[in-house]
Amino acid sequence: MADQAQTLRTLMEQRRSTSDLQIDGEQSPLAKTLGVTSAKGGVGKTTLAIQSARAFANAGYKVCVWDVNGNASHDLLSGFQHSWTLSHLLTGARSAEEILTPGPDGIHFLLGNGVSNLTTALWGQSQVLQSAINTWQKNFDVLVLDLPGTVGGEVQSLISSCDSSWLVCTSEPTAVAATYGFIKQSPDLLSRTSIMVNQVDSSEEAFDVIDRLQQTTKLFLQSSISAAGFVPQDRSLNQSEHWRFSESVQSTVDGLTSRWLLNFDASDEESSFVDRFGCLATSHWKEARAA
Repeated sequence: MADQAQTLRTLMEQRRSTSDLQIDGEQSPLAKTLGVTSAKGGVGKTTLAIQSARAFANAGYKVCVWDVNGNASHDLLSGFQHSWTLSHLLTGARSAEEILTPGPDGIHFLLGNGVSNLTTALWGQSQVLQSAINTWQKNFDVLVLDLPGTVGGEVQSLISSCDSSWLVCTSEPTAVAATYGFIKQSPDLLSRTSIMVNQVDSSEEAFDVIDRLQQTTKLFLQSSISAAGFVPQDRSLNQSEHWRFSESVQSTVDGLTSRWLLNFDASDEESSFVDRFGCLATSHWKEARAA
């Protein structure tokens, strides 16, 4: 665990050094955005989002976890209580900073109010919401988006807007089938989405799931999807103790987040998360209204 955490800290120091060398007037780096989604409930999506945030935070990154749908129970499971939600921002009751809730390990949490409301807000209250997202991207190093486990157009827009996303599944047959269904319905997302196999008992079990999904995608869709990795079953996890993860499992997630940072090149992106999502979500909203 120490080796993986040290890798993350080194990456963090490099990022800070680069930021310090920027000339006056040049825009500082915006937060990287990692989406965590799934095609089926019960695969540990929210657990993995929290574990990933812990890995970033323990390495010195400023992290915010955004529960987009507002029902992932981050507050209940992590031992804190939300006071404000995205709704309070949109009504003008609270500012972008005030609706953030500090949680364990220095992580901040943002409680959404549904992806449909988010899309509508971008169309009707775009300046308020876009300004808030820009604020969060400037104030944090990483935004982890806990995304709804559906394949609707709005969720697709969110996945496309993230720098990259993990599609979480397990080896359970219905989870594998649902994950392939997600891939089949969203071929345009494959370049930004990677398979993450969760809750496995062995690497062989994980590689079997990855191989089946990749081979089926290649055979029937003539396309490819990458694999982000796998996370072992955490048999010591006790939700009553507020996300007390085993050291070995957290070490695995530390390595996955470190690899994600190394594979990410900000220079490849010509627009920010809010720009990409604003364009895609507004387009989807218009199409829905015209239908």
